[in-house]
Amino acid sequence: MTKQTENGQKIAERFRKLLFNIDLKIAEAEGQIALAEEEFKLHQKIRKTDNQRIAMNAKMNKECYKVFVSNLKIIKEKILKDLDRVLSTYTSKYKKIWMMYFIGRRSIEEISNEVNYSRDNINRIIKKMKDDLNINFNIDG
Repeated sequence: MTKQTENGQKIAERFRKLLFNIDLKIAEAEGQIALAEEEFKLHQKIRKTDNQRIAMNAKMNKECYKVFVSNLKIIKEKILKDLDRVLSTYTSKYKKIWMMYFIGRRSIEEISNEVNYSRDNINRIIKKMKDDLNINFNIDG
């Protein structure tokens, strides 16, 4: 495996992991929001001091998780915008090839069949994009 292929795989794997981890954190936080909401509903109806305290803590936790989810979505959006900025120099077909190969992990054959380019042409496009992304995102190690 060449150094360029390794760099391209590192880039792809980092993007996949980063986006996947953000999505996992969002899902987890949204679950925590739902749990806090249920806990708040359960305890707010009971007028005892301990239950009121638990209800208020649940409400605060819910609000904290909402802010956390909002921040994660902003981060994910920024990453995708930065990626789009880098890919903006390419045609929409090239972007599609990038997404299919790097994010979707589709084979050269599958991509070739879908976009109606030869396998050799797909290989050249992917090599160029790997090089460009390595320069723009400085992923070497």
